[in-house]
Amino acid sequence: MKTIVIIFSVYLLSLLTVPASNDSLIKFSDLPTKNNAEKQTLKNYQEKGNKADIIDLFLTHYSNAENYSSAKAHELIMNCVSDLTNETNDQDEAKKVKTIYKQVHKRFFKVYKLTNSFSDVFEKGEYNCVSGSALYAIIFHLMGIPYQIVEAPQHVFLFAYPNTHKIAIETTLPQKGYFTFNEGYVEKFVNYLYESKLITKEEYESESKNQLFEKYYFETKGLSIQELAAIQYSNYMAYYLENNENEKALDEIKKAYYIHPSERNKYLLQSSLGYCLSNHNYKEANDIRNLTILCRINNSNSKEIS
Repeated sequence: MKTIVIIFSVYLLSLLTVPASNDSLIKFSDLPTKNNAEKQTLKNYQEKGNKADIIDLFLTHYSNAENYSSAKAHELIMNCVSDLTNETNDQDEAKKVKTIYKQVHKRFFKVYKLTNSFSDVFEKGEYNCVSGSALYAIIFHLMGIPYQIVEAPQHVFLFAYPNTHKIAIETTLPQKGYFTFNEGYVEKFVNYLYESKLITKEEYESESKNQLFEKYYFETKGLSIQELAAIQYSNYMAYYLENNENEKALDEIKKAYYIHPSERNKYLLQSSLGYCLSNHNYKEANDIRNLTILCRINNSNSKEIS
């Protein structure tokens, strides 16, 4: 018992020096990783930020112990880009996008799968709106084609040439791609916004819960490709929650927040931490680490420790 108290005291003492800012809530040392490849990928992201290899950032599977081969994924994508560059060389912008859309679908996508990882595209031809949009975004980037990733309720898609032609790229049907949100979830998130003073009392009282949810939950300005990778990790959280694997779900939302420290991911992280800690007695050092993170979040929200 004495050992537990000492560890607990040391971790709480460390809170006094933690600044209340988003980028301090999850540190690289807080991240649980499935394998060395994922650890190295996240370390590269820590060091290089948006200049880190984006393909590797997507390759970690939600359940497989090992990543899909980075070299093989790069080879398949670069071969596709080379072929498409030659095929679309003399085409206008609209025709070029149409050709890319058809060829990528034909080459990589075989069957839609709701529970999906980016690596499944290469291993089994399975995809959903997140992994499908990621592949198109990577290919557009490598071909120098401007694009915008758009998030809508339960769906992700792209626009190619968003400032001119605005050509929509739908990899799947809307309403498919990642988990749905029931009324309780919507209400809790909106209450979180209000209690954290992220929305005013006037907004809270004058707009419906659904209006506020869609207004603040989704990135209406468009997503970066790195933020899309964070959505894949938050999807992994959802997959584990559906199977009541709450500890694994917490691991994934930590990585989602690390890549994209949005208010939404902060809320999911806080909720997951609170749930997991309520079912533990702090006998493990990891429980104390999780409490430390939760205290950082409460500190950033100007809340006392519960």
